[in-house]
Amino acid sequence: MLNQRQNLYRLFYFIVILTLIALTFTIIPYIEAIHEGRKIGFRSIAVSSFVRFYLWGALFPLIFVITRKFGFESNYYLRNFSIHLVLGVFISIIHFAGYTVVSWLLDPVFQERFPALSLYLLKSFLGSLPLGLPFYALL
Repeated sequence: MLNQRQNLYRLFYFIVILTLIALTFTIIPYIEAIHEGRKIGFRSIAVSSFVRFYLWGALFPLIFVITRKFGFESNYYLRNFSIHLVLGVFISIIHFAGYTVVSWLLDPVFQERFPALSLYLLKSFLGSLPLGLPFYALL
């Protein structure tokens, strides 16, 4: 019973941390846009940030298992680094696809700019995917 309660607390703290990070990545660009005189909706930035970080949170258990199995303290440093590089790219692609689809479905601004989801996927692929590896490494 105690272990289950501890796990619930950890999950709660994890969600709080993800929420605070997403809020930070929402408020700062919004304030910058206002300061620069750009018209951008708070909702669009919030949807983008929260979807991005909650999806990384959903992928965290998988990344945790991979890291436990292929740690960097072993004698197989180069092999494990290569495995992390390949899996990091693969997980980044999964994150990108999920992020793009969910963002497009939730935010009418994306739907107005890109009436077809496939067009949005193609336009944002090269710009968004390279950000995945640093997030993978951070987690």
